[in-house]
Amino acid sequence: MESLNAAADYVEAELKKAGATTKRQEYEASGKTFRNIVCRIETGNPKTVLLGAHYDVCGQGPGADDNASGVAGLIELARILDTNKDRLKYSVEIVAFTNEEPPFFRTKAMGSYIHAQSILNRKQTIEYMVVLEMIGFYSDKAESQTYPIASMRQTYPTMGNYVAVVGNDNSTDTVASIKQAFQNNAAIDCRSLIAPPSLQGMDFSDHLNYWALGVKAVMITDTAFYRNKNYHERTDTPATLNYSKMAEVVKGLAASFYRSDTIESKPAGRSEQAGADQPATSPADKVPAKIQPSTATSKDAPR
Repeated sequence: MESLNAAADYVEAELKKAGATTKRQEYEASGKTFRNIVCRIETGNPKTVLLGAHYDVCGQGPGADDNASGVAGLIELARILDTNKDRLKYSVEIVAFTNEEPPFFRTKAMGSYIHAQSILNRKQTIEYMVVLEMIGFYSDKAESQTYPIASMRQTYPTMGNYVAVVGNDNSTDTVASIKQAFQNNAAIDCRSLIAPPSLQGMDFSDHLNYWALGVKAVMITDTAFYRNKNYHERTDTPATLNYSKMAEVVKGLAASFYRSDTIESKPAGRSEQAGADQPATSPADKVPAKIQPSTATSKDAPR
């Protein structure tokens, strides 16, 4: 608990430095007090987008990619969006979640479960939710990217140097708009996937608790254990991360929050970026029901 509380204190302090007014969402679980760190960027529009990342780690590992990378992105996005609040389409609620990792995963003790339940009685309309889940590991090595279904190799790259926008059928339009923002504003290849939770890894983060309420929710990810073999290991260290690509992820995602009239025209040469000529979504982005694997019940990487 000492290191978890220290992490929470750090995130709270950094969000305040970014210009946000924060509050603690505390709750009891397993005889201990846990907390989410919450802040809002108000635009005058009651419609709200949720943006989150979990700050806990699995066991005693360093957790650089999982999920310090996501938290770093969250803090930087808080700074950028607060600075550019006059450009935002909606108000934004930013949440640093606790207890995403085992033994709390898929339980009512997840920080995101507590937060998701808290939005039920609100007057604000939740437009959609975005979770940052491991955004720091990239590889230009051949065959560095794997998939839960072998046939996906026919559609997606076998080199793990892209960021993915992942959603369910209910989130298709949100996936498409975020992918388009990446293609137009960030120098990183962006791929999308629409699939059911039964595809292993699809719901391996905090967005699952919003899907359960029918809220549109997407995950921004480097695909975790399908690429990063340091997943849930002590080798998940800061030295393994690609900080320039992380910056592009933040840039692309930030653009997705802006009104279209506040975004500059597509920069010259962007069409040459890998994946930039891909459609925002296509039938190939969807995993057919007939090849859905069984629902996973843990966050373990396939062995």
